[in-house]
Amino acid sequence: MYSLCGRNSRAFTQVFDEMPVKGVVSWNIMISGHLRHGELELARRYFDMAPDKSLVSWNSMVAGYANSGNMMEAERLFMEMPTASWNSLISGYVKVRDALSAERVFERMTGFLDARDKSCVRPWL
Repeated sequence: MYSLCGRNSRAFTQVFDEMPVKGVVSWNIMISGHLRHGELELARRYFDMAPDKSLVSWNSMVAGYANSGNMMEAERLFMEMPTASWNSLISGYVKVRDALSAERVFERMTGFLDARDKSCVRPWL
């Protein structure tokens, strides 16, 4: 709530620190809250400290790096993801106006899906 209401990050960090039990949702709120406040380094610190990371955790950080224009780190983190989630990386390249890289990632995605199961990729008609 503190993160969404525009409060400074100290407020929601204090609430988090006082929580007796922290689950994956709590960690994701800290990551996305720091990203919302433009605190990429703090978001990364919480991401690295999180004992369990969900797809939301990974996507938040990939999008955070993409939004800051650091596509090298976004792609590096993307490659470490246990489950591929292509949209964050593709949209990141689009945001930094790198259509060729966005297309390259899209082609990798469709090739990956096509190799896994020919029925996964269907043409738009």
